[in-house]
Amino acid sequence: MNLVKTLFVCTGNTCRSPFAAVALTDFIKKHYPQQEDFFLVRSEGIYAREGRPASTLAFEVAREYHLDLSMHRSTVLTTSSVRAFHVILTMTQEHLDCLKDQFSAPSKKTFLMSQWLDGKEILDPFSGNADTYTQVFEHIMLCIPSIAEYLLRLAKA
Repeated sequence: MNLVKTLFVCTGNTCRSPFAAVALTDFIKKHYPQQEDFFLVRSEGIYAREGRPASTLAFEVAREYHLDLSMHRSTVLTTSSVRAFHVILTMTQEHLDCLKDQFSAPSKKTFLMSQWLDGKEILDPFSGNADTYTQVFEHIMLCIPSIAEYLLRLAKA
């Protein structure tokens, strides 16, 4: 099997992409424990401010899913990251366009996160309440199994 490096990208890297990264990592550990060493999962933000913790509501709602964002610190998306990762998953079409336009990311490795589920954008919960975060994180959780299956196929290729 091959190592598959996956990067989730959102705007500020304090809500959606960190949650998606810990959710996918947790899913792989639970469903593919023998293969978990073949997956590296990270998150970054196009307009992130370096070193910020996950937003309070993201942290609290993630705990309801038994996921821990306490160690997360935001990271700014860089060209070197775009080059280094095999699969880059974005929350919105705008993020996807930015990857292609500003970072020259190849379309063969950049995808809307929900591509294998419903193709809908993962909206930004940042200014919303706990219910908003819950709805967004539920959408992310629905995407995780199909993403894991795709990454597993890549690892086996």
